[in-house]
Amino acid sequence: GIQFFTVGQRRRLGLNGNTGKPLFVIRIIPETHQIVLGSVRDLDERQLWASRVTFVGEKPPSEPVTVDAKIRYNAGVSTATLTPRGDWAEIRFDEPQRAVTPGQAVVFYQGDVVLGGGIIEREAPMLQEIAGG
Repeated sequence: GIQFFTVGQRRRLGLNGNTGKPLFVIRIIPETHQIVLGSVRDLDERQLWASRVTFVGEKPPSEPVTVDAKIRYNAGVSTATLTPRGDWAEIRFDEPQRAVTPGQAVVFYQGDVVLGGGIIEREAPMLQEIAGG
């Protein structure tokens, strides 16, 4: 089942033939129980959407703000622009990020200070949902 795969996975994909190039899990579609494979380049993304975004501190930003963002526990931080949209946020990275994985946490920093975080989503929400309409 799909629960045995993760975005970025290369080993144990159960392929019998040689494709001539390494294949990676680039997307998991739970609704249809599909695993999408692609090249290592297909793993790179410059943007993600986060849901259930919360901010630590007095007031969340109302305009786009430059942050350092971390998309997994063992990843380094990367400079990005965070655009808040209600309890969602759009994060655009200055450099492509490898294997952005839906369901994982993204954490936003300014220096050593945690600004907040959210859950990485597979797709952007409808604009009406973001605006609360």
